[in-house]
Amino acid sequence: MSLPSSEEWKKCVGVTLEGSSLKHYSDALRAYILPTFGNKDIRSINREAIELFLASQAAKYSRSSLRSMRVTLCMILTWAEKNGEFQQQPQPHGWLEGIRLPKKVGGRKVTRTELTPEQTRAFVSRMKDPYSTLVLLLASVGVRGEAAVGLQPGDLDAENVLRAKRVIYDGEVIPLTEEEQKKHIFPLDAVVHAELLRRLR
Repeated sequence: MSLPSSEEWKKCVGVTLEGSSLKHYSDALRAYILPTFGNKDIRSINREAIELFLASQAAKYSRSSLRSMRVTLCMILTWAEKNGEFQQQPQPHGWLEGIRLPKKVGGRKVTRTELTPEQTRAFVSRMKDPYSTLVLLLASVGVRGEAAVGLQPGDLDAENVLRAKRVIYDGEVIPLTEEEQKKHIFPLDAVVHAELLRRLR
């Protein structure tokens, strides 16, 4: 018994994840996990094997990439264990919890710089639509990219609230459920609301 392929992973677990999360974990499975564990018996993957794997990847990858490897691998093994496909004995319950990342890592070090409102407006003023509107949305509202590109004028109500009702992922328009829409409500100040309304129309 081996780990599921990227496509099998999407069918089995992917339905519980949002589009961007599904792509992130599927990419991590394909690029990092399967090349090492794809041909191994899933029952041979214990805590020590995971820790040794992370240690072997630490020189090449950043802490963020290592975290993706750990999360993806643990998600797959937890799913397989709960489905009764294997049981890691004599490991105690929760054997996948608390697996630590190596302290010394490689990869690129990303330095994030928070822009001032003036700097953001300067960027927006030099860009053409629809990119300027997209940057304004991302910077001012905090809406995620796949929701930002799917916004329509009707998503802005008269009470200065933005309610995202759909996302666009891989070119496909995906309507959000009522429960999902509750997580995509963004209060706006009057200035940003008026500017977005003007741009979207």
